[in-house]
This record gives sequence, structure tokens and C-alpha cells, in this order.
Amino acid sequence: MKQDHKSFEHIVIDGASTDNTINVLRSYENKYPLKWISRPDGGQSEALNQGLSMAKGDIIGWLNADDMYMPKALGYIAEHFKNQPEKAWLYGNSYWTEENRCVFIQRKPGPFDLKKLICCYQYMDQPSVFFRRHVPEIIGGIDNQLHYTMDYDFIIRMGIRFPGDYINKTLSAYRLHANCKLMSQQTAFGQDALYTLAKTFSNPDLPNRIRRSENQAYSYCYFLWGSKALAAGHYKFARHWLINALKRDPYPWKPKNLAAIVAILDMFLRINRYKPLEFTFKRQQRKFRNRHKNMRIDWFL
Repeated sequence: MKQDHKSFEHIVIDGASTDNTINVLRSYENKYPLKWISRPDGGQSEALNQGLSMAKGDIIGWLNADDMYMPKALGYIAEHFKNQPEKAWLYGNSYWTEENRCVFIQRKPGPFDLKKLICCYQYMDQPSVFFRRHVPEIIGGIDNQLHYTMDYDFIIRMGIRFPGDYINKTLSAYRLHANCKLMSQQTAFGQDALYTLAKTFSNPDLPNRIRRSENQAYSYCYFLWGSKALAAGHYKFARHWLINALKRDPYPWKPKNLAAIVAILDMFLRINRYKPLEFTFKRQQRKFRNRHKNMRIDWFL
């Protein structure tokens, strides 16, 4: 609603909410370019595909319940696509906020790197990703088998077919809280991530130079979600996944593997205090907050 670019449509796919969502949507019907439906569906992926099928615009992006676009973001995106007609998709920077909307980190993914995208998990945030309407017609829509990493899978398939274009603008913000999927369902995310990697490395269009990095990709996936499980206190799952990270890529001098070894020893000794991703994350938070004290974001569309 606080965008300077007014030529857009807003499609809301609601899974038959029982709160006040329907009344809020109805209140905007006559003063806002809004389409919406509310009915039971088969999950987020099915809802996204439904939204994609309803979209009429030339450029598409999507937001989830805890996401927002920054002011003027749609204007930046429309102008960039207009000036770069050969580009199929783009992505930009993003903020992560706490539940009280205080920003604690800014993510700047940098230029597109397909190997990094696959082997180091999704290094750009999905709310800051936009693509032309013909892209899902070419690569296929959202995979309905996925309930957590459907965006990762979709972006990988875009990246294999079309190189991504990075713009150094902060386009979106993502709110993290205890009940959001990323924080509360790490083990399910991990299983979906493994399924996504299996799909990716069986894709005949994947370049051979990246196919040779399969063990590296699986090792980082095990390390990432094992570390997240460790931070959440799921120690059995964490041990299993961190050990698999070492099996897939057993070179002990790599920082990731050293961190996994220390975490495994920490758990076996029942100290359970070393959380490698949490340590790195808090260091990034301190660095950002020292530069941008008390930065908050108003929660608007």
C-alpha cells in the first residue's frame, strides 16, 4: 500500500482462516487492486501455484505471512526490468527483524553464483526475488511435494535455466519469531532440503562443474540443518546430521567441518553449549546493531 509504483495487482490466497482475515480483505476490496480467495488447500505450495495461475502481471513476486516489501521496492523492480528486458529474474537485499520489528541483520547476497546457491543453501531471501511471468511456464511451477523449501527448489530451477540479476537495494523484510516455520520446524526443513538437492543433482540441465560438487552441497545441507536442530535442542537429530556432514565432506581443516567436530564432541560430553550457527549469527547481529542502533520497520504492505 505504501508503494510509489501503482500498476500492480495483489492476490491473496487464504487457507480458510478462522481469524479476522476475511473481514480485513473485504474492507480493501473497493479501494485497492485486490483479488482474494479463502478456502481449504493442500498447503503453501498449492496455494502459491494457485496464485501464480491467477496472476496477470508481467512481473511476479510473493510474500508470506511474516514478510513485507520495503517502500518503493516495486518501483525499483519495475524500472530494473524495464531497463534490462533480457533478464528473467532478479533479487535484492533484505532485512531480518525480530517480533517487535527491530532490525537485527541486513542480508546482502551479492552477484549471482549458481554453485553458491546450490552448495551453500539459498543465499538470497525469497521475498526479495522477482521473476517474469513466463518463467514458471518454462521451468514449471512450485513443487507441491515440498512444504518448507519450495522457494529454494524454485529458485534453483530458475538459476539453472536463467542467470539471476542482483540489484543492491533492500527490497523486503522478514520477521523471525518463535512460531514461524523457519524457527519451529527445523527437522522438517532439513528433510525437504535433502529432497530438493536430490532433485537438483538429477536435473539433466545442471552444469557438470556444479554436479561435481554434490558431496559439498549435501555436507553443507547436513551441517546447516544439524546446527539449527542443535540450537533448538534437538540433540539426537543434530548429532546424526552433523556426523553425516563429515561423512559427505570429510576434510577436517575446513571451518565448517571443524565446527561440526566441536559440536559433536560437545554433545557427546553433554555440555551442549557450542552452537556454531548461533555463534556466527550473534556476531553478525552485534556488528549490525553497532552500525544501526534501534532500527525499526513499520509493518505495512
